Amino acid sequence: MIGQLAVLILVLLVLVWVLYSTVIGNSLGGPYVGTPEKLAEKILAEARLKPGEEFWDLGAGDGRLVKMARKKYQVEGVGVEINPLLVIWGRLQGVKMIRKSFWEVPLFNADVVYLYLWPGVVEKIAEKLEKVGPGPRLVISRRFEIRNWRRKLVKTIPDGKYEVYFYKN
Repeated sequence: MIGQLAVLILVLLVLVWVLYSTVIGNSLGGPYVGTPEKLAEKILAEARLKPGEEFWDLGAGDGRLVKMARKKYQVEGVGVEINPLLVIWGRLQGVKMIRKSFWEVPLFNADVVYLYLWPGVVEKIAEKLEKVGPGPRLVISRRFEIRNWRRKLVKTIPDGKYEVYFYKN
């Protein structure tokens, strides 16, 4: 009986994971796709993070980029994620995770913001950041260009057949 209950709980957790990662994630910002470690290292090196800065990852998934930034660059790292299972996993890894939609979090303290979200969402986040006052010094968008910010583009690095875009705000 206990074994069957454990299997049922596991199946329910997997279903919740799939629901959040595909249906809800896709409709809100994008599916969960982790950033490979070597690319994460390149992105963080190019961001030129300074100790004490605030690094925010919107749609942080399991928080791996935040964890790496905190460990290697001594920044204050914050992951914003709506999927409760990914938030729990990130917290278990020692990452500061906020379980909210990235539309609901204030970004006025962020120095560097990282995004890997659908193109339309990236454009809307850019609009939100325009209204934050001085806003972050750097916005990094993996794969999708912020078309309205072409004048702010300072660098791109390759990500396979795509690019990672760095914008000075």
